[in-house]
Amino acid sequence: MSLWSKQARFLTGIRYNATGRYFRMPPKAFHTANRLHVRQRAPLPSDAEKYDPLVNLLEDENIPIRINKVSSMGVQLADGQEYPPTCVFLDGRAFVWTPPAIDKTKAMPNGHGWEAWTNDIWVLFELTTPRPEILILGTGDVVLPVPTRIKSYLNSLGIQLDVQNTRNACSTFNLLSEEGRKVALALLPQSN
Repeated sequence: MSLWSKQARFLTGIRYNATGRYFRMPPKAFHTANRLHVRQRAPLPSDAEKYDPLVNLLEDENIPIRINKVSSMGVQLADGQEYPPTCVFLDGRAFVWTPPAIDKTKAMPNGHGWEAWTNDIWVLFELTTPRPEILILGTGDVVLPVPTRIKSYLNSLGIQLDVQNTRNACSTFNLLSEEGRKVALALLPQSN
């Protein structure tokens, strides 16, 4: 905004209120204020109080887990920690998870190939409060169709299931956790 338009706005009496809307006031030649009505400003903090050059990053519990690398040997986080290939990331914590094996050639949405997967596998999500909004299930190298009984059980807990291959599941988890969403990640190992 140019100086000329600011001066023209002042002379015509257009003012902006706190919400950003403008309203018209009668033009005044000059403005006087009674000293009793002038608000006093709070004292400004000193430079030492304003800026702290040392910040402890581990002290903040709101920093999300960030997955850096995924392989058949395990999962490496951005801070260098390594976990086994089957694990669950939930609420800023990592849990070792030992799910039953799935025959990837026989896995079907009707439950064939997923017979060993009972509701006991998801007990971690029953005990967690608050529960995550989304559970991302990384199914290894390929996306496996999850049976409707597993989806409906997780939906009864208030958790939406998103199934992806493990590499894409980790990327989606990184993105959603950085956005501040309540998201969990359960991984099955990759074969390569």
